[in-house]
Parts: sequence; structure tokens; C-alpha cells
Amino acid sequence: MPTIYKPQLTEPETPMPEIWDRMFKGLIPNARPILDSLGYYAERDLEIPARESELTEEEKEELRPVASGLMETAIMSVRMKDGVLVSTLDKIAQDPSLFFDGGLPAAVQWEVAKEYQRVDEQPSAFCMDVWGDEQTVCSYSLTAPTEASIKKAAEAAHRRIKKLRASGRRYNQANRIVAHSLGRIFRLSGHSIVRRWVPAMSERELIFVENGPFHDFLELVLPPLILYLREQRLPPVTIESIVRFAAKLGL
Repeated sequence: MPTIYKPQLTEPETPMPEIWDRMFKGLIPNARPILDSLGYYAERDLEIPARESELTEEEKEELRPVASGLMETAIMSVRMKDGVLVSTLDKIAQDPSLFFDGGLPAAVQWEVAKEYQRVDEQPSAFCMDVWGDEQTVCSYSLTAPTEASIKKAAEAAHRRIKKLRASGRRYNQANRIVAHSLGRIFRLSGHSIVRRWVPAMSERELIFVENGPFHDFLELVLPPLILYLREQRLPPVTIESIVRFAAKLGL
């Protein structure tokens, strides 16, 4: 007999904006090296400012997608079971007014936000309409979602997740999620993801370790996510696995 999952309409975990804010603040100590690795300063013919100087609004704007990629991985790592998620999205699709009651689980908000459209633009282009900007800064003016737009987004998310479950693919795989989000950001900056092995000494023995620009980028951006997963007693992400998945994705 198949398991019947009940929808979950309240948030038992840390709200999404809080997680995003934590990831963003965790990036601040390495913000300048991160932006440098993405070519931010070279493209603008700028000197790299001192680490301790305050970030400009333009620098913060460049850093926000990285924080969002880490947030997605953090949320999906502690997310509810797929069956509960599908049931909850179905409930919202039937009664989108539930979205406006507030307090929905972060995993549900995330899935709705990924499919949300104001009209017919690319899904998630205005995802902050769903998240809100109470704890984050948004680069565009927010528009209150309508019941119709929430219903449409919930139905799309419901179909997508059911399709993934039917195909037998594991949906919550932290290494793959962060490889997709951060790999895409890295490639959009004009860089390629190439796996490279370099010689190194370990206890007087010559070994080969993975290295390269994307590997170095991950070392800079992953600390806040690694700390969060450790505190939640969840399996850690590993740089080697992320590089391998990102190279295969070829985003």
C-alpha cells in the first residue's frame, strides 16, 4: 500500500531569509577574493580594494547570487520528504490563499519561487516577490503575487518534483545542487570548469591532488555552508565532488 503523505503548512526549520542572510554574511570575509576570482575587478579595470574596507553596493550585488546558491543547498539539505513536499504543493495549488497566511516551510517557498512568474518571463526571474525583502536587499521593485500566479507556480513545482520522483532520481543531493548553482555562476563569469591534477607531497610521498580556478573559488565560498551543515548534523559537501559534478553538467 502506498504511503499517504500529509501536507505541511508551517515552518519547523529556519526561515529562508534568515538562511540567505547567514550565507551572505558568511561570504563577507572572503568577498574580495571571491569577486576577484569571478573577474569582477579585471572586467572593470579596478584595483582590488583592501579586504577590511566596506563593500560597495555594486560588489554586494555581485555577491548575492553566490549567497543564493549556498542558501538553496542549505535549504534542500534539510528539506522535508519529497512526498510531503508534493502533497503540500498540491494543497497550495488547490487553495493558493494558504500562501498568504505566512509561515510556509522554506522548502515549499523555494519550490514555488523557482517556478513563479509575474506574466510569461523566465521562471524565478522575480522570485523575491515570493521570498520578500524583510531581511535581504532586492535589486528590483517587488510586486505582490496573485493567487493565480501562486497557483500556477505550485502546479509547475508539483509536476517537476513528481517527474523527478518517477524517474527514480534522488532529488536532495547537496553536492549536485551546489555544483549546479555555483558552477553556473562561475561559467557566466567567463571561466571554464576544468579538472586539473597537480603533484603534492604527503608524509614524504608524492601524491596528486585536484586543483584549478573553480576548486579555488569553492574553497572561498563554501565555509558558511559547511558550517551550517555541520551544525545541522548533515552530510558535508566536498569540493572534489562538486567539481566533478559541475564538470559533467557543462552548464
